[in-house]
Amino acid sequence: MTPLRWLALLAAATVAASPSAAAVTADTAASAASATTVASAATAVTAATASTTAPTAAVTAASVATTTAAATAATAASAVAVTATTAATTTTPATAATTVSSATTSTSTSTEEPSPAPPILPPEIKICSVKDPQINDCILRSANKMIPHLARGLAEAGLPSMDPLQVAWLALPEGNALLPSLAFNVSHTQHRGFRGARVRWATLRPETFSLELLLAMPRYSISGLYSVNGSVLGFLALSGEGPFTVTARDALLRLRVDGAPERRAADGAEYLRIRQLGAFIDMADLHFELHQLFGSPSLSNATNRVLNWYSKSLIRNLAPVANHLFSEMYEGLLQKFFDAVPYRRLFRDVQPLDSPGQRGGRA
Repeated sequence: MTPLRWLALLAAATVAASPSAAAVTADTAASAASATTVASAATAVTAATASTTAPTAAVTAASVATTTAAATAATAASAVAVTATTAATTTTPATAATTVSSATTSTSTSTEEPSPAPPILPPEIKICSVKDPQINDCILRSANKMIPHLARGLAEAGLPSMDPLQVAWLALPEGNALLPSLAFNVSHTQHRGFRGARVRWATLRPETFSLELLLAMPRYSISGLYSVNGSVLGFLALSGEGPFTVTARDALLRLRVDGAPERRAADGAEYLRIRQLGAFIDMADLHFELHQLFGSPSLSNATNRVLNWYSKSLIRNLAPVANHLFSEMYEGLLQKFFDAVPYRRLFRDVQPLDSPGQRGGRA
């Protein structure tokens, strides 16, 4: 075969083979295009999946975060609860030792002076010692300093104002032994004049707690409502009801108190219990003003003039009644005071009830 013929055949073969190669190339291109399309579709699906998954992932992440936070909070709360429970139910050795030590100290010092407490008496009031040989002078000074405070009232001790002192009701019944010829009652009364009182002298016997005070009051008045029926001075009839005022001038009130300390189960402290109180009143003059006697203003005025004319005789005549009524009134007031102030805060250096050598439970 001539070279020329060989070249011709080669060219023809090449031309014949070209469509297949082109087809292959086209197929390859198509495959490539398909692959690209598939890849693009896959990418799109992946992107769509990713976009769909992203909210889910976010929700999942949020749920996980919430769950984690809740679990953490629950764990923390449990820890706090456990800690609180532990703190409430356990005591460290140091605390236990302190508690035991305090209890021991409290027990061992039960017979000593009580621990400081909020004061009931005003700070300027000196607490007198029963061992002081000049205790009467000490009581005299302290009692005079107490008068302005008592006039205003001591809420801490449950004492009302003593000036004016409001007394709801006082009565002398019919057929009484003090003044059988007279029966009366007074209500809604106001007593004025204690603010100006001065303690003239005071004495105390600590071994029996017998206390005596003499108070001088330049003016003392009682006003309120009265109801009376009977007679006084053996000849003067009294009958009626209405407002009244009775005023004493230069009054002297002597108080004698006999008492004893008693230990209370509630707090173990000792308080003074009054066994007997006597009030004895005297005055230089007494002025009566009773309205509506016999239901007549003119008869009231006439009767009041007679009462005031015989005032000194009436002072003697009514003294047992006045002493009885003042004793009842002051016993109630003083017992309130003694119930609020422990005995050992009234006087220093007193002996406890169970101390050796104490007579009759006295300090």
